[in-house]
Amino acid sequence: MRFILNVIDTKFCAQVFVIAEEDEEGFNLPIGQISYPTRCIKIWHNNDLQSMVPETEPKLYHNDTFVAFKTNVSYFNFCTEFNSSSYNLPSAYHIFDHNCADAALEACRIAKIDLPINHFFRLSRLTEHLFLRFPPIMLTPADLYQHAKAQKVKLLKNPNSSYARLLLQMQEVKTVSGCLNPRINGEGLKYMIAIKCASFAMNVAHLSLN
Repeated sequence: MRFILNVIDTKFCAQVFVIAEEDEEGFNLPIGQISYPTRCIKIWHNNDLQSMVPETEPKLYHNDTFVAFKTNVSYFNFCTEFNSSSYNLPSAYHIFDHNCADAALEACRIAKIDLPINHFFRLSRLTEHLFLRFPPIMLTPADLYQHAKAQKVKLLKNPNSSYARLLLQMQEVKTVSGCLNPRINGEGLKYMIAIKCASFAMNVAHLSLN
């Protein structure tokens, strides 16, 4: 299952996209009296509508305030648990202690994405670049985004991560293209560069935190 935390441009709203892998079971999401078959859902906690709704996979290039994870929790199990939680109810919404950032954090917990957030003391900020902070009366989307980004960086530094393997592969591409291997030349060199670059590009397209 893929999990994307997205804080929209104003930094005042946190939403989550959850996408099933090709080999995973989908989830029939009940909304009112109708169940909708889904393979991608969006979670945005608000006081008007239920948080969890069917969605198409987001185009991440539309804004850059997102953090993507991959988790072993199944799409079906995740949707089942979040659907029954209070964070899916508009009547439970409260700006200070049950807001969209809290719902996104609950989604992280269900997905087993452990964010290092101190629940007993924290200084919150309204936007990513605002230095003015206030006591921990609420979790803000901006702070949640910073914690998620820090956790992603920590995971990527793991030498066994896909990212680390990609860096090694990129170095191999540079080595071959720089003709540092004297045994390969001419058409053989062009072929080797093409293979390395194609493999590197395919792995970038499927980058995960495995």
